[in-house]
Amino acid sequence: MARFVQHHLSATLASAILLPTAMHLGLYPVTSTTVTTHIIVTTNLLTLTNVELEALVETKLSDNPALEMADSQPCPRCGALIEKPPCPHCMDELLAKAALNVEAGYRPQAGATRLDDDYDPLMSVVQPTRLADHILRQLSPQLDADAVAIAAYLAESLDERGFLTATVEQVADELKVTPADVEEVLHKLQLADPVGVGSRSPQECLLRQLEALPPAEECAQHLRSVAQQILGEFWESFLHGRWSEIPIPSQQVSAAVSFIRTNLTPYPALAGWEEELARRRGPVASSHYSRPDMAIYCDGDGDLAVEIFSVRPSWLRLSPSFREMTRTANGPGRDSWVEMAESARLFIKCLGQRQQTLRRAVDALVRYQEKAIREGDAHVRPLTRTQLAQMLGLHEATVSRAINGKTAALPDGRIVRLSHFFESGKSTKEIIRQMIAEENRPLSDGAIAERLAATGRPIARRTVAKYRNMLDILPVHLRARQKLQAAA
Repeated sequence: MARFVQHHLSATLASAILLPTAMHLGLYPVTSTTVTTHIIVTTNLLTLTNVELEALVETKLSDNPALEMADSQPCPRCGALIEKPPCPHCMDELLAKAALNVEAGYRPQAGATRLDDDYDPLMSVVQPTRLADHILRQLSPQLDADAVAIAAYLAESLDERGFLTATVEQVADELKVTPADVEEVLHKLQLADPVGVGSRSPQECLLRQLEALPPAEECAQHLRSVAQQILGEFWESFLHGRWSEIPIPSQQVSAAVSFIRTNLTPYPALAGWEEELARRRGPVASSHYSRPDMAIYCDGDGDLAVEIFSVRPSWLRLSPSFREMTRTANGPGRDSWVEMAESARLFIKCLGQRQQTLRRAVDALVRYQEKAIREGDAHVRPLTRTQLAQMLGLHEATVSRAINGKTAALPDGRIVRLSHFFESGKSTKEIIRQMIAEENRPLSDGAIAERLAATGRPIARRTVAKYRNMLDILPVHLRARQKLQAAA
């Protein structure tokens, strides 16, 4: 939640929608600790994927003449002499089965074989469905050809939050249609999944989501009416938490605000499209699935082993000529040379610490989830990052940095995030699938979250929406519409 607020919400909107009224930054406890440069550098390295780390190493090598890449070395796993990590022979062997990504989809590369010099078994990654494609898949059956063209233009004009970046007039002028035509398609788009996408402001988004909520009991219906009045007529007062300015009984205001926080989200694309957001932020993130950070495989004895495809500290060294120069040189430039040498030594040392911590965390995770890795997701054992940290005697934040964003190729060829093996991953998703498959009356994301909480799996409503998107399941109002059409 804190990361969501920090990166995607203004402070005022966060306090109005996502945070309890009395929660302010000043109330959080502050812990004082001595932070060394070594800790800072190691912490930053630990958060990087291997692709990001390789890019950083290249930058360090070009910026610091004291740091250089070592000569060719034998691979510690297969013994082959390689000029640059990671070992292409080990990657070819261990990733040959990587033909299907559980979240998005990997497919074998047509026409290529392992004998081809430029063959990469992972070059054929199918990226996760884009938000624009997801929207058009829902709208296309409802629209004629001209309206589909409008919908496509609108969908491609969404920003990372799901908001429309072009005006109705601009779209109409570009496509040579009337503004009324654009407005008609836009209204349908805003009711597609995720509901509120295509809005032009958080206020419009919340009102669209309120409109799309399924019919409710009389009490909840009254709350919706109050919520609509607050969002429509007293937006500024709601946004800044000036409850006394809203001429509605305080108990009703409090209940309506709670209803808004539970059922609505101001930025619709962030409910389940973080991967697309990451891709938009830069080229490194766009290759998130192009190569896993490690492979988990069965060794010659049938035991599970882990090969991490990262730059090892042994591949870097302090330049011998630079070391000699700092030892013998005298003059005004010597201090800066010594500083560069110390920086190179520190980077190599921290790189080793990253490798050691990541290795410990992954080895422990593999041991704990061995049955799931061998036999499938049905055997994933409940596990939290806190529990793994306790097993290793590390701080929870250290384990989180080591795990987050990292991917692994499994023995059966799947490529998954390491977070897949923690409690809130696949098993919860399958329970959501089952709940929706067995529903008599379509369940809202909030209702599903409540049922999960009752079974000891508390997750946020927006997380339910994210998993539902991954499962390619329509939102509640569209499922309700399908049932009505089927019954007619």
